[in-house]
This record gives sequence, structure tokens and C-alpha cells, in this order.
Amino acid sequence: MDRGENLKVHLCLSATTKLSDLKEIIRRYEEIGFSDVVITKIDETTLFGTIFSLLYYLKSPILCLTNGQEVPDDIILAPDDVVKGMIVQRVLK
Repeated sequence: MDRGENLKVHLCLSATTKLSDLKEIIRRYEEIGFSDVVITKIDETTLFGTIFSLLYYLKSPILCLTNGQEVPDDIILAPDDVVKGMIVQRVLK
């Protein structure tokens, strides 16, 4: 695939997908190359162990999370430390 010099590729992964499937998706898309990951559908799950595991497994940072259907209002830009804090806060509620 011919990519432009300034093209950034974001891999979108659903928070509702099981870890083994997420790892397989990442493996398949690694050959294309992506700069970071977007975690979608965090509003559709209460289990965040998969996202914690994904943070450990990923070689790319999480760029943002999506938390609903209202784009762009439901897009949360977040580096890993913010993502971890948000997940912990939500689990403890």
C-alpha cells in the first residue's frame, strides 16, 4: 500500500472485543503500520481488564477513547497515563 509521507494511520479497536481477538487484529494490521490506537465503545462495557492488558501488549500509544455516538463531543484525547486513570476511576465508581 502506497502511503503519503504525512499520512497517519490510527487503528480503531472496540473495548467490547475480547483480548485474544484484539491481539489478532493488531497482529494482522502491524504489517500495514499504524501510529496509534483509538479505543471505541468504552460506554458499552463495564469490564476494563482488556484495555489494561492491551496497554501492556501494544507497541503503539492509545491516542483517544470514544464514549458515545456524538462525534466529536464523545472523543477523549488521552495519553496512556490519562487512559489508565480514567479506567481506574470508572471501575471504582
